[in-house]
Order: sequence, then structure tokens, then C-alpha cells
Amino acid sequence: MRTPKFAMLLIAGICSTPFGTLADEPKLPEILLWDANATNEGDPKPQALKTRIYPLPKNTPIVVKFDMRCVKTVKFTETARSSVLDEDLAALIKKLAKAAGDVGPCPTDLAQRRLDGVVQYVPKFERSTIKATAVDQDAKELGGETIYYGPEEHLHLSIDLPVTNRDTLKYDDASHSLVPKEDKPQVYLSINYRVGDLLDKPKTIMVRAEIKVAVLASRKPLDSYGVGIGARLDDLHPFSLELKGLSIFAGYFRTKEDTIADGVPVTNGATKNSWRFGVSYDLGTGLKWAGF
Repeated sequence: MRTPKFAMLLIAGICSTPFGTLADEPKLPEILLWDANATNEGDPKPQALKTRIYPLPKNTPIVVKFDMRCVKTVKFTETARSSVLDEDLAALIKKLAKAAGDVGPCPTDLAQRRLDGVVQYVPKFERSTIKATAVDQDAKELGGETIYYGPEEHLHLSIDLPVTNRDTLKYDDASHSLVPKEDKPQVYLSINYRVGDLLDKPKTIMVRAEIKVAVLASRKPLDSYGVGIGARLDDLHPFSLELKGLSIFAGYFRTKEDTIADGVPVTNGATKNSWRFGVSYDLGTGLKWAGF
């Protein structure tokens, strides 16, 4: 049985249309990027600009073409968006709610606020910082709260400064903390385990306690090392002072010292054991003046 000629023409036409291409590989979506100063003079070859791209197979790139004489690089910023229907519904709901007047005026007295609105958010990472921002009926941002999401954290590094006398430290008004009087004091680098969570405000004295292992912050850290216990002072305000990022500690240290053997000087020929007291700074604060 022979296929009618018009049927053959119809099949060929379908296969050649954009909707029925069977043999051709799908082309990558191309965007032509011009700079803001470009003008369309003369009679350039028409170029189709693609601004609407439909879902692609996984790992398929979007290709952007540009003139390297004019454009140095291309930056990409991807922002999730709602569907047109979702945006239309949100606009309609907002309009109806404002017209109905069910919400009422927002009280300025915090005691009169009620918690009748609920929204949920699913964190995407094991540890993250989430900013929750309140937006009013006119899309104006009212304020926000920063949330630290993730498991408890107890380990941290600090810069330790032994205090030999009351002239070792001075109070700094700018940083609201006690800082060393010397420009480059001898300090220790320590790893600490705090009983309480590092990212939570301490609610009892016990959660402020921490255990530390410290070594001399130098090219020869084992010239002096020790172990100790400390306590965080943040938010305590002793003697009406504001002490940010500060802890106090007491520890037992072993320190190498020079000595003389048979009349000959020996570098680090002896070891001295001693109890030492001092202050600890969080790493960010301590590195500003530690000198290493």
C-alpha cells in the first residue's frame, strides 16, 4: 500500500517545525548581552534576545554571549520567584484584607501585641545564620531577628594574657574591655571547651566555665605551655564595667628558662613550674593586638 503524497508532505512538515524536531539535538539557550551604551546604528544582522527559558535537563548550562572588547566578565545572581498565579493571589489577598479592615491598627505598646500569626521556614544547612524580617501591610520592613541554627558548639580558640600585676591591663572605652598596656605583650594561644553553648546567652554561672590547654604564641610554642580553668565574664558587668569577649582563667604552666651549668650559660636549660592567672580574649578581639 502506497502512502498518499499529501500525507508524506504533512509528516515532513511536522518534523521540520520547532514542535516536532526529532533528529536535531536540543540547542542550549543563548542570551546575547550588550552593555548599556550600545547603540543600534547601520544595518546589523538581527539577533534574537532570549529572556524566557523553560526547564532544562539537569546540569544543562545557560549560555551568555558577549563582546570581550566591551564586557570584562559576567556575574550571575539567581533569586527564587513565585508563579504569576501566586503573585496575583497574594496581591488579591492583601487588597481584600486591607479593605476588610480585619487586621486593625498595629499597637505601639509591646504588651498589647498578640502572637496570632504563624509562618514556618525549613533550614537548608546543618549550621546557618537565619535572618527573620518583619514586613508590614505596605511591604515596609519593620525589624528583624538573627537566629543561629545548628547543634551545640563548645570548642573555641582564644588569646590568653597572663596578668603579673595591676599595671598589665587597662580599660579601653572604645572596645568596652580590658586590654594590655604593652603594644606586643607575650600571649598564649589556647583551645577551650566551654560547658555552655558558645552561641547561647549564659543563664547560670556553671555554663560560663571552660577548660583550656594553652601554648606560647611563638615559633617555639612548647617553650611554655599549661592547662587551666576559666569563666566567661560577658553580660556580668563587674564594677559597672562592660567587658565584651573576655574571660578570666587560672592555670598551671611549665616554662623553659635559661640557666648556667658549670659556669656556662645554657639556653632553655631548666624548666619552671608555676601557677598563673590572667584574662582570655575571643580570637577576633585578641588578634587585633596580639602581634603575631
